Amino acid sequence: MLDQDLCLRMPSGALGRLAAGCARLLRLVPIATLAVVACTSLARTLEAPTVRLQSLALLPPAEDGQRVAVRLRVDNPNDLALPVTGIEFRVRLGGDGLLSGGSQDPLVVPAQGSDIVVVEVGTELVSSVSRLVALVQGPAGALGYELTGELALDRPFRSVEPFSARGEVPLSMSAGGP
Repeated sequence: MLDQDLCLRMPSGALGRLAAGCARLLRLVPIATLAVVACTSLARTLEAPTVRLQSLALLPPAEDGQRVAVRLRVDNPNDLALPVTGIEFRVRLGGDGLLSGGSQDPLVVPAQGSDIVVVEVGTELVSSVSRLVALVQGPAGALGYELTGELALDRPFRSVEPFSARGEVPLSMSAGGP
């Protein structure tokens, strides 16, 4: 509160400048409030997406060796879409062989939804039929797997989300591409 005597002693125009300054400051309050609310919503904790190995498909051999199409399913349990800018992964098959690869192709996993990422990787793991037969375990040509990796996300405060999964995955022979 301004003292009335102080206002009378102020030089001419100073009171107007003071009032104008206060008015500008008051206009910033809603903007500052909006900024705080926006930052709070951006920083809220999101549940980690899950990534699972959906399938493996042997592709026709290439000059540089055997190729495998690795099909990964990304599930988003959140109420917001999840912008993914890349994925890096490693898959251990049958406790022995290792596939690794990645993709920098962006995708947006819908809120409460899922999306599929297919990555072709080269391997010497299945260079012989006898080695492939030795890897197959479980029912219907399924392979046991351990999957680890990281999703690169386009979001502030947490741009990398690690993941891991275990299970069995079907193996198929593909006549063409993934």
